[in-house]
Amino acid sequence: RTGRRWNRRSDSRRAKSRASRGVEASVQAVAAFRRIIVESLAFTSTPIGAAKEAVLQGSPSPIILFSLVCIICPSLFSYTTTSSQSALHYCASTSIPFPPTEHLPHHRTTTSSDTMGKDSFSDGDSKKGANLFKTRCAQCHNLKAGEGNKIGPNLHGLFGRQTGQVEGFSYSDGNKQKGITWNEDTLFEYLENPKKYIPGTKMAFGGLKKAKDRNDLITYLRDETK
Repeated sequence: RTGRRWNRRSDSRRAKSRASRGVEASVQAVAAFRRIIVESLAFTSTPIGAAKEAVLQGSPSPIILFSLVCIICPSLFSYTTTSSQSALHYCASTSIPFPPTEHLPHHRTTTSSDTMGKDSFSDGDSKKGANLFKTRCAQCHNLKAGEGNKIGPNLHGLFGRQTGQVEGFSYSDGNKQKGITWNEDTLFEYLENPKKYIPGTKMAFGGLKKAKDRNDLITYLRDETK
């Protein structure tokens, strides 16, 4: 029994001794590592020369070493900061040639926001356009030559004609002064909101908000007003 107690005490002493040696070895390793870092930063004693060499050689090592020292050995921070500031001052005051930059032409790419809301005319369905004309336009306009004017002017020969040019029809001043030529594109914009396109127009038509409806109607008018 006495022997077992002695063995346990001996084992405990050996464990403590190993732990103590381990701690001491760790402390020595850290101290050695710090010495290595400090010695590797010997260039900071001549910061101007070291900075010049670092810039000419394109070496990033001063930056890396500076970061390591700030983390591992904070007590050196003020020293290395002063040295680094001196080096940066030298770099700023020294004219070191750099390769010229190449100025490339800027090409703007078209995005969806550029074309959003900018609909334009495209050929539609003439048959559907005929139905639209019958229900929305026929009470005010004729299409054929010699049929005369109604509440609105005769639309025969509409395409290629300027605003306010139908003989015998009393146009508003806004319509006569608009001075645009009717074609697929101008009609496409006009028929969306006539009062906005020609302020002061006598036309009571509220417009066709759907682009497809305007395409269909314009396609029909183009065929029927020749």
